[in-house]
Amino acid sequence: MKRKLLGLMMAAVMVFGNAGAVLADDAGTQGETYYFQKVYQLTGGNTDTAKSPAEEFTFESKDAEAQAGKANLYAVSGTSYNDTNTPDKITELESLPVGNSAEIPESVKAISIGSVSYAAGDAKDIGNFKNVAITVPKASSYKSVGYYYYKFTEKAGDTAGVTYSGDVNVVRVAVVNENEQLKIGDVRLFNENATAKKDNVINSYSSGRLKVVKSVTGNMGDQNKEFEVTITFNAGDKKIKAPINIATNHAELNNPTVLNPAEGGSSELQISIKVKNGTSVEFSNLPAGVTYQVTETQAAGYENPVYRLNGTDVTNPNGAGVSGTVTGGAEPNITIVNRKDTQIDTGIFTTSNLPYALVLAGVAVAAVWFFAGKKRRTEEK
Repeated sequence: MKRKLLGLMMAAVMVFGNAGAVLADDAGTQGETYYFQKVYQLTGGNTDTAKSPAEEFTFESKDAEAQAGKANLYAVSGTSYNDTNTPDKITELESLPVGNSAEIPESVKAISIGSVSYAAGDAKDIGNFKNVAITVPKASSYKSVGYYYYKFTEKAGDTAGVTYSGDVNVVRVAVVNENEQLKIGDVRLFNENATAKKDNVINSYSSGRLKVVKSVTGNMGDQNKEFEVTITFNAGDKKIKAPINIATNHAELNNPTVLNPAEGGSSELQISIKVKNGTSVEFSNLPAGVTYQVTETQAAGYENPVYRLNGTDVTNPNGAGVSGTVTGGAEPNITIVNRKDTQIDTGIFTTSNLPYALVLAGVAVAAVWFFAGKKRRTEEK
């Protein structure tokens, strides 16, 4: 916990230390390339076993026809294009005075937003910070001082367990006059309404676990019998892209230790495992939002298996086992109980000592009759 808090404090220093210039100039005197920070973070309270998949985060313009890697100009303020009566008002292009929008050079109506890539396992519980480049036209291209506002959003991917940013972001480019020459004053990242500065765009990866436990009961339940259990994971319209780890306490069952998705990811993964009495099989790094279905193959001579989810019996008359949805940090515990009972034959020969018991009983009866007869003969005399 101390390590995590220290990491968060360090991350905060990194972010807020740059708050005065969220987008830092990295192009010398030209002022054309700036950066904002992307954060990839592990969440869900399960960061000890979670390992994020490789991911590339990309961005696109926020308009009717989204353009990959672009942010489009949508408003200006303080420019010669604004209404002279309200020059400092943020005015969207379609609301500018007639003809003024057309006077804005085409070369400044879009800026470029880069992408950023993370390798597998790069997401950290304290966040992994990387720079995303913004390429802005040269100041001389703008033809007028003022603020220029560009909108963009993150393009949602299809990786299960990853939360993509749905925020609309605004890049504000300040063009100023310095020694009678236009210059880029600063470039900053804002929220959708350009009313609050932003430091970064955050993404997270969250995963959970699933444990399957076997219990065999009944007077004829075979404690060493192996049962087959099938588990299906389904990501819906997303894809599982990170390996799922499998840990079994009974190594002799030779269950797989990992379930790998196909290259590029799998929308569904299925695996069959072997279990016997006392077996515990744990699946970890299951992406949050993925559904699971656990079903046991009916074993001959045994009653229908009873499924218990976190200690509570699951009623499923169709024999479809138990299902649910993976939640970040959670660990559903599914117990499958198999029972086999046989009525014991209660006939006369139940133990090896029975003949001796019958002999003793006969001797006792004879003795009773002997003494009863002797008493009767004595009384007759």
